[in-house]
This record gives sequence, C-alpha cells and structure tokens, in this order.
Amino acid sequence: MEQELTTADRPAATDAGSGSAKFVRARMIGMVAWIDDAIVFSLAAGYLYLFNFRDDVFIWTLSQQEGGITIDEAFRVLHGDVIYRDFFEFLTPGIVYINAFFLWLLGPTTTSVGLIVIIIGALGAVATYAVSASVLAWPWRFVPPAIFVGLTYPSYSQANHKWPAIVFCLVAILAVVRTQTRLRCAISGFALGCAMLSTQDYGVGATFGMVLALWLLRERSASSGALICLITSVLTVASVMTGLAIVAGFGNVWRDVVGFPLERYGLSQAFAFGFLGRQYLPLWLTAYGLGGLALLYTAIGIVRRFWRDDPPSLIIIALTGAGLLVIGNTPHQIEPTLFATGSVPLSIVGVYVLQHATRLRYARPWLPIALLGLGIIIAIHAISDPIPRGYGQPTSDRFTQAVHRAGKIWAPSSQDDLTWLEANASEGESVFLFPDKGGLYFLSRTRNATSYAMMFDMGLYSDRQIAEAIRQLTRKCPSVGIWDRGRLHLSSRSVRSGSR
Repeated sequence: MEQELTTADRPAATDAGSGSAKFVRARMIGMVAWIDDAIVFSLAAGYLYLFNFRDDVFIWTLSQQEGGITIDEAFRVLHGDVIYRDFFEFLTPGIVYINAFFLWLLGPTTTSVGLIVIIIGALGAVATYAVSASVLAWPWRFVPPAIFVGLTYPSYSQANHKWPAIVFCLVAILAVVRTQTRLRCAISGFALGCAMLSTQDYGVGATFGMVLALWLLRERSASSGALICLITSVLTVASVMTGLAIVAGFGNVWRDVVGFPLERYGLSQAFAFGFLGRQYLPLWLTAYGLGGLALLYTAIGIVRRFWRDDPPSLIIIALTGAGLLVIGNTPHQIEPTLFATGSVPLSIVGVYVLQHATRLRYARPWLPIALLGLGIIIAIHAISDPIPRGYGQPTSDRFTQAVHRAGKIWAPSSQDDLTWLEANASEGESVFLFPDKGGLYFLSRTRNATSYAMMFDMGLYSDRQIAEAIRQLTRKCPSVGIWDRGRLHLSSRSVRSGSR
C-alpha cells in the first residue's frame, strides 16, 4: 500500500523558482479538484432531477411517517413555532431547520421540496467523491458516488433526517483525511457536532470512530487532534441545544430528545432482519456488500493494528464509517436500505479493498473482468427492475398529477384524504390528522391543532402523549379533522370536533 504524502514528507524547495513552480502546481491541482467536484455535483443533480421530477413537477414520495413529518415541522417553524416548545420531536433539530431554511429561501412550494431532495443528494454525492479521491485511483473513485446517487439515496426515505447527518459525517472525514492539523480537527469536530444535531445515533457513532482514529494516529500525526475534535463536537451540540433549551425549556428538550428515545424507542428493532424483495438485489451486491467487506477489513485491521502502517486516510474513513454503521444502526432493523444508508463512508473502503485486490498478480486479469461484468449486470438489473422508491413507493409510471395549495405534484393515485381536507378546510385553518399524515399539513396549507406532528401507534407514543393530544383538541375544538379509527384505538367521545 502506498504511503500517504504529508506536508512534512515533501522535499524543500531549493530555490525561489522551484518554490514558485510548486505553488503554481499546487494551485492547478486544487483547481482541477474543484472542477471535478463541480462535474460530479452537476451530474448527480441532473440524475436526481430526472428521477424526482416529471414535466418539471415533483414526484411526491415522502413518507407520511418521516420525510413528510419533517416538511410539516419546517412549515411550522416558518410560522414562528419553536421545536420542543410548540411541537414535540424526539430527534435533534437539524433536519427541521435545514428544511425550514430552504423553504424560506425558495418559497414553501412542492418544487422547493423537490429541490431540497436534489440538493442534499447532490451534496452527498460530491462529498462521497471528494473523500473517495483521497484513497482511490481513477476511475475507481467514481464508483462510491455512483452507488450513492444511483441506488442508496433513491431507495431510502426522502427528506429523511439521516441524509444531512451522512453529509456532515463525510465533511468531517474530508476535513482530516489528508492532514490532521489542529484547525482541521476542529473543523471535523464541528461537522460531527452538526451530524449529531441531525441524527443522534449516526452522529455519536461517527464521532466515536473519528476520535478513536485520531487518537490511534496521534504518534504519526504528532498532534492532539482527537481531543480537539471531541471537544469541538461536544461544544457544537451543547451550544445549539442550550440555546433551544433557553427558548423551549430545559425540561421539554430533555424529555423529548433524551427521555423519549430511551424510554419508548430504545432497542426495540435491534438485531431484527429484513431481506425485502429481489428488487433490492443491486443494493445487496453494492452498498451492502461493500459495507460488509469494509467492516471485515476494519475488524482485521484492528487485530493487526493497521494504524501503524496503513495510510492514515484509510484508517480515518474505516473507523469513522464503522462507528457510524455499527453504533448508528444498532437501534434499527438490519435491512438493505438502512444498512446501505449507514455504510456510505464504508463503501469507499470496500472499493479500496477491491482496487487493491485487482493489483495482485494472481488476480489478473480475471478479477477486474469479473468486477466489470458484475457492474454491468447490476446496472442492467437496476434499470430493468428498478428498486422501489423510499419505503416501497410505486415506480414513476404509476403516479398521477394533482394540484394542491402548495403546488403541483405527481403522487400515488389515492389522494382522497388530501382532497377531502382541502375541500373542507380553508388555508391556515387549524385541523388534526391522526395518526400519521405527514406532509398533508404542508400540501393543504393548514395548521396542526396539536403539538404532535403525528400520533404514531404500534406502541411508540405513550398513552400520556395521546391523552395530551386529545386534551389539546378538546381545548381548541378544530372543526375539521381526519381520524383513522382502524389504527388509533381511542374513544371518539374524547374528541369534540368533526372527523372523517
């Protein structure tokens, strides 16, 4: 394996001319890198536009239990609500305020929601490419971002809180992947803090892996980068959450962000397996397979103490990615889309292992040919039998166009709830939509009469929270609402408003 060239290893310039030449060469290399990043971003954005738009209209596939909820909450923020004070949320606030920023900047329309999906996906692709370029040769460095934008990102929940966390984790890796100065470690810690502010478990897992990597490399880098990174990440989270606690109340923040996940979420889905259908075979053979291969490499590397000899950049990516995947995905079911989402940094390490294997004498030429053939088969399979959009949404040929107050959308044919809501409630009117109708408040431009963006059943929300929502409805008495009595088994006598 080639040793990484650090600033300390570069030969000193012998004269002013050679120094100027090296400066110009470094500037040219940097310019080429920026051009490459811009090309990757443009290609990713173009593909995601074709995937998510038809006739310039957004294909709305946001989950009513995840992505649609975050858009509704961002819409509330635009109207002056404060997370934890005015509405309940057990996640850290990152995704809500990121969405709110874009809706404020672009306007609260369905097109803006589609642009949010494209921008975050393209940023994830270019960040994956930038990290890949630090350890992978051309053209191998294009494989991880291609898998991300072509398979991993479209197959999971749109506008999900995990995507900003992934982007911030990649930025944290990128900050220190080539050199580990104190400033770069501080920037990495700030990015990891932002990741924790987007998704608690992903951010904590990545921070653990990064701090461990920098600590193991302390003798080679001759810096206290691990401590700086840890302190910066903690201060980032503490400053934001303290500011919110001052506005929303310390008790509310603690109860929502810490108490609820520990009491109600916990490890209820840990170690559960879901294999899904054959349409997910491309994910099994790419992101899932590369993540598993990288985990194996990392485990063997820890045993053989790979931080002593292997490139520091590879160690940082491997340990940070392993922490993100193992710790971040522990509370969740083990299935292709979630595993692929958590293994985005590790996919780079998996490709590195394959790249290294193809250079072995006994692996030539059959292994490169086999990998190329496998890639072609996966691409053909993915095109002929597409992976369902997030959470099993139908393919684009089964959508119909609808016009709502927030704008036009392509959506599944069944939009009865939304059509009825817009026909019976005026814009800005307080309504209730139970148990989970995420996105309908935004699309209909109505306001939530309760402090709960959804009232998810199946045991997640407590009886106390459901009773509190009922009390809020009794107090405000909205005249319009939707209550799916087949799912949320509560006495309708507690509700003093009309329902459907």
